[in-house]
Amino acid sequence: MDGAQLLRWAERQGYTFTWADDWDLGGKSHTDYYGPGSAYEECGEPSTCETCDMVDANGDMVDSLGCIDDASEEYRREVEADMAREVYPAWVKAQRRSRSTWRARKRTLRRPVAL
Repeated sequence: MDGAQLLRWAERQGYTFTWADDWDLGGKSHTDYYGPGSAYEECGEPSTCETCDMVDANGDMVDSLGCIDDASEEYRREVEADMAREVYPAWVKAQRRSRSTWRARKRTLRRPVAL
């Protein structure tokens, strides 16, 4: 599936993505926190630093990524699609397991009962 399909799938399953500030570096700048030679030393401080949480329909966090600097709307969609891509295989496996369990129960219910 491509990114747009993954995002539609996630929405249909009740997943949501929450973006929030992620500036907590213990009062230090990015340059000071990551030290000499970091990309921040060359490029300078970002104007935004955020975290993205992927939350299921029950309100449980299923994936999270932090320290996302200067994300455009397009990049935000890419991050969200990548998170959905990581969650999707586990969801498919759970669906198969659920169907398999249901089929086994159905077969058990069809067996004649000895009186």
